[in-house]
Amino acid sequence: APQPGTTTTTAAPQPGTTTTTAAPQPGTTTTTSEPQPQGETTTTTTQVIPANPGNVVYKIGDVTGEAGTTAKVPVYVYYDEGTAGLKMEFDVPDGCKISGIEFGDAYSNDNNAFTWNADENVLIWSSPDGQNQIAPAGATLVTLLVDIPADAKEGDVFPITFVKDSVEVSDTERNLLNHTELDGSVTVTEKPQGNIVFNIGDGSGKPGSTVDVPLTVSLDNGTTGFSLTFDVPDGTTIDDLKIDPNSPYAQNGKFNWDPETKTLTWTSNDGKPVNAEPGTKIADISVKVPEDAEPGTELPIKVTDASATDANGKKMTPTVAPGKVTVTDKDVTTTTAEPPVQDETTTTTTAEPQPGTTTTTAEPQPGTTTTTAEPQPGTTTTTAEPQPGTTTTTAEPQSGTTTTATLPANVSTITSIATSFEPPTRVNYWSHDPRSFEESGGLKGLAASIVLTKYYVNDQNQFCDAEGNVIEGAPAYDPASGAIPEGVTAAETKTLDATAYTHPLEMEDGPKKVWDNETAASLGKTDYTPEEELTAKHANKYPMKAYFHPSEQTDPDFAAINGGEPLYMGDFNIFIGVKGDATLDNHVKADDAQDTLVYYTAVLVAGNEGYLCNDPDMGDVDQLRYYLADVDWAAKDETGINYLTDADGHPILRQPTKLEAADAQFILVHYTKNYVSGVGTTWTDEVGYDLYDSFFGGVKEGDN
Repeated sequence: APQPGTTTTTAAPQPGTTTTTAAPQPGTTTTTSEPQPQGETTTTTTQVIPANPGNVVYKIGDVTGEAGTTAKVPVYVYYDEGTAGLKMEFDVPDGCKISGIEFGDAYSNDNNAFTWNADENVLIWSSPDGQNQIAPAGATLVTLLVDIPADAKEGDVFPITFVKDSVEVSDTERNLLNHTELDGSVTVTEKPQGNIVFNIGDGSGKPGSTVDVPLTVSLDNGTTGFSLTFDVPDGTTIDDLKIDPNSPYAQNGKFNWDPETKTLTWTSNDGKPVNAEPGTKIADISVKVPEDAEPGTELPIKVTDASATDANGKKMTPTVAPGKVTVTDKDVTTTTAEPPVQDETTTTTTAEPQPGTTTTTAEPQPGTTTTTAEPQPGTTTTTAEPQPGTTTTTAEPQSGTTTTATLPANVSTITSIATSFEPPTRVNYWSHDPRSFEESGGLKGLAASIVLTKYYVNDQNQFCDAEGNVIEGAPAYDPASGAIPEGVTAAETKTLDATAYTHPLEMEDGPKKVWDNETAASLGKTDYTPEEELTAKHANKYPMKAYFHPSEQTDPDFAAINGGEPLYMGDFNIFIGVKGDATLDNHVKADDAQDTLVYYTAVLVAGNEGYLCNDPDMGDVDQLRYYLADVDWAAKDETGINYLTDADGHPILRQPTKLEAADAQFILVHYTKNYVSGVGTTWTDEVGYDLYDSFFGGVKEGDN
């Protein structure tokens, strides 16, 4: 074992070489720092957890950076058992320079406990009260700001080292402590390409119709030109491409549309880049649906060739999300006959099945029409699954007010339904929120409706009225196809605003249920410990299904839809994460506070453009991360301390929401108390509230 006060140092690789060092024990963490103002770099840090030599370890990180920029090189602390003072000197190769330093969170900086000598690259720290402090494992002592030479080549490696015998570490009794130093490095990488993401929307239309499908952009890092070549199925054509004159592309550049090759090109004016906001519409693609297209057919609209250039004339990496047009306008129906009526029978949409009757109903797709008549006793009725996108009725329905009808014995009822669905507009949730989506206001913007249409048919398959009088001139009904012929007037039409009865199934009707179900699936059990829960894998983005629940309303016609079982209405995406987790690793850590503070300083203080993370898969840039990091979103009075409240005493949401230094502070305190000191805390303890959500109409449900 080394003697007290001795140093063990691992050398770093020499300039221009590449050295691979295996981790002394399992556990490698790779982090990417916040994109910095011009002149700095996006730094990727690989943190290898060292083996425990029985004394405190200081490890310089291994990072990557671009030539001519400034790399952030962290110095980590491991296995600290109590330190009251330290001194260390750093060295970098010729051409490199340590241009600055950022103090970390390993030790307190009260009363300017840290001292940095920029001329000598010497760091000194003394405990403010002279007592030992214990740095959490992996905590950052300092971050060195290392200038990379402008003429450095991709793959060059610059060692960042401790000066030999320069490190001294002591405890509160001024005893020199054993210590180990592990050198680090900066590896030069190529400047990353910009990126642009296009989205082709969806539409629906009848055979022979023309449908406008939007072309939008969800991410643009700065574009000076792009080209998109579209592709549609045989028989489908693009009749036109209508440029949106209000887009920044139209106002700052020139478009060209070649209908022969179906290629759209755009070039900026004077080579100046355009940074479009997420969701910006570029154009409407006018798609002609073939005359012979079958209802339910999906016609994909995609791009077969895409290119783009950035502000430096370099090729970007464009991504195009395809869209589609769904063919509509015909009923997809199945029908069975109504049971024989003895004397007079009052009929509704669906009768109670008789003994021996088996009824199988597949889940319909959004917007479909299903026609179902009453089953015969002892028969088997199978309702086939309608095709996606098929929409409503074949005849001009007439308004009706009758819920039930007393029919002659030879007359049966045929009932069809057509649905419409608009997904909710709210998408972000905290993983610990136990409220249902309805309670938290999470279904804000959802709209759903159902149109129910009744027809009467006699035993000769003739359409008739409720008294059995045959409708003159109406074509015969074909039970085999179940389709309602054109020109037949409905006996009764009813419309239900189904919004209040449309929501996910109970097993996934709230953020916590979705999160807990995924945790159990990831771990393979439901009786997991809090420590095990932290290891569960989470997608953070979840496709949800909304269902109409017939049992929740009283009209017997609508209560009988789908045999009274939940009826699938449509899909929507939601995003769920841990409150305070800006890095989306589903655990609140010091890194979350650091990223939030860097973003606040660079973007909201310095006014630079930036984001927490460029991740289109999680929605718009920063959508979920920003929501999770904004732990203190309530408006305050002029003192900056007291919350503004509404008439019910709920905090008032600040508009627009923004990240502040206080958010980073709250996240760091929450992490430290729960995972470092172990004293424990809640968001209510630190921020003053937790699940208040008055903007979305929610209520406080708990102090989790």
